[in-house]
Amino acid sequence: MRAIAPPQSLPQDAALPVEGESQIDVRALLSMLQRHRWLILGTVLIIVATALLVTFQLRQQFTATTLVVVDSRDSQMLGFEPGIPDAIGANSQVDTEVEIARSAKVGERAADTLGIAGWPEFRQGASLGFMIRSLFGFGAPRPSATAPTVNFADLPQPEQARLVAALMERIQIRRVGLTSVISVAASAYDPQTAAKMANAVADAYLTEQISAKLDSNGRAAEFLRGRVDSLANDIGTGEQQIDDFVNKTLGQLGSPAAKDLLQRMSAEGKQQAADSEALAALQGALATNDYDQLLTLSGQDAASLAHQREVLAAQVSGTNDPARLAAAQKNLNALNDQIKAEAQQRSSALQDDLSASQSRSADVRKQIQDTVGQLQLPQAVSVDLFRLQRDAETRRTLYDTFLTKLRQVEQQTDFTVPDSRVIASATPPADPSFPPFKLILAGSFIFSLGAGIGLAFLREHFIGGITSVEQFENLAGIPVIAAVPRYVSSEGNDRPDLAIIAEPLSAFAESIRRVRMGIDVYGPRSKRCIFVTSSLPADGKTTIALALARHFAMTGTSTLLIDADLRHPSIHRLLNENVDQGLLGFLAQSQGAGADRLTMVTEAATGAHYVLGAEASAIATDSLLMSTRFDELMAYAREKYDVVIVDTPPVGLVVDATIVARHCDLGLFIVKHAATGQHAVRAALRDLTRRVDLPICGVLNRIERGDGYRYGYGRDYQGYYR
Repeated sequence: MRAIAPPQSLPQDAALPVEGESQIDVRALLSMLQRHRWLILGTVLIIVATALLVTFQLRQQFTATTLVVVDSRDSQMLGFEPGIPDAIGANSQVDTEVEIARSAKVGERAADTLGIAGWPEFRQGASLGFMIRSLFGFGAPRPSATAPTVNFADLPQPEQARLVAALMERIQIRRVGLTSVISVAASAYDPQTAAKMANAVADAYLTEQISAKLDSNGRAAEFLRGRVDSLANDIGTGEQQIDDFVNKTLGQLGSPAAKDLLQRMSAEGKQQAADSEALAALQGALATNDYDQLLTLSGQDAASLAHQREVLAAQVSGTNDPARLAAAQKNLNALNDQIKAEAQQRSSALQDDLSASQSRSADVRKQIQDTVGQLQLPQAVSVDLFRLQRDAETRRTLYDTFLTKLRQVEQQTDFTVPDSRVIASATPPADPSFPPFKLILAGSFIFSLGAGIGLAFLREHFIGGITSVEQFENLAGIPVIAAVPRYVSSEGNDRPDLAIIAEPLSAFAESIRRVRMGIDVYGPRSKRCIFVTSSLPADGKTTIALALARHFAMTGTSTLLIDADLRHPSIHRLLNENVDQGLLGFLAQSQGAGADRLTMVTEAATGAHYVLGAEASAIATDSLLMSTRFDELMAYAREKYDVVIVDTPPVGLVVDATIVARHCDLGLFIVKHAATGQHAVRAALRDLTRRVDLPICGVLNRIERGDGYRYGYGRDYQGYYR
């Protein structure tokens, strides 16, 4: 057995504490983000780049807006009633107008005005292929100049309904806040088209509002005319009843004055009938331009004027000379105008005579009623007369009321003012409204950042490496006896296995002592053999095995460390030792010196003994480890040493560890913090626990700064270690 020189002193360690309750805080989160920064950055770049690529491929749309205000003050100033009673309220009126503007009737009127039946995007709007092409900027080609014009009114009803629905899908009509303003916004691929659509819908809404008013006024006028005509007949009937009653009564009483009044009333009635008949005939002739009838009815020199018309008419029909024809036609038109003018004068005179006669009849009727009132009439006769007079007055009052309403409605029909007006017509917008580049960029960045952090979280806790003792225990189902921090030296020395000697108060050295305490709990207290393995290379199992061996030896325990990683022996390089015959050479000899003659290296600083490997094996190692030579070595080591530590290959790659485990009392499974995949850990432990029947303890190795073990006090105690 040959001694080796003690290691040089190392600088103090500034690693984190490694024991305590693991908690998720800001530092742990920042550490996780730091570990997965490339995953997060890649996710952000991919999603943002994809969003921008899709955004640039989307076809731009422009939105133009027309503003319409609902205001019925113009109608009220002209004496018209508002379209909606004030009792409903201004808010309800505006909401009602919004729904009217959204109606299919307005859409049909706007579609007909715009002529969208010939627009490709509307004609092919139901095609899925067209929608996809439009989405990526490959819309339908523009119609050629020779394309036939399609009239909206000529289309079948289902096609009209589809076009109207497609148009209204591009129109947004809403009330602006709590104001009386209605916004009509239209979206299109062309700014001029968008403005044209918005203005057309607004104009269609105003036109529909006027049309609705006209229809309403027409129905009201028709009803009122019927009532006026009916009341006029009732008035005539009532007056005739009064006249008959008075004639009968006065005839019975024999009053000379009343009889004279009755004769005057009768004469006026005959004159009114004659004037009315003449006026009706004259107005009918004027309406039909019956000049012969006009000459007869108007009292003109009928024979002379009729002869002149015949001569002029013959000249018009009997000449081909343009000059003579024009002169004859001019003279004929002048004669016709003269006849019509004199006929209109006669009509006006008849109307005046009729009005005067009606006025005289009213006066006579009043005198008759006064005369009757002065007579001493029987009570029954007075009651009947009073009833007839009251009925006549009631009919006249109703007649005047309905006639006034009829004239008002006729006035509104001739001059209708809408309850809304355009206050700002749409103009072609300068910037597109879709796609919203800034919104998509911000949204994709936020979404990608969240997705990247989510992927980092999944990788950290479900897919990637193990980051906490609790996660290790829940995943593996084995006790985790310690968490070893990553060793950091202030002088750049990267040999953590020497920290147990040079820096016994460092966090790394303290973690090795906690590994030893865990071994005391789960393994025998004396004559114990421990194998150290991992699922993958570079997890730090050799460093832990070497540091643990030195710790046992420094406490006065006879300790032997066997480098059983026959494929990649490394402890001899860490000790800077070369041996003539290592473990591989010993096992390869079927006959030879016993285990007591095997060359072992003794470390002077700690007293630990080592069985080293000299070279990598070129043959399968399982047969060597299952040989009687290895059984002899392990029997010798267990008998001579209190603690035997065997460094084995990764169990996830070869079966060597499970073979060595047959000679051991306890196994240490090393996992590198946030690096070893969870799937690899599960697979390695599943294979190991199926093949061996002994306690397996876990060690979480190389914890990064900020992810260390806590002592349960809510914060790290970095300064506690030197």
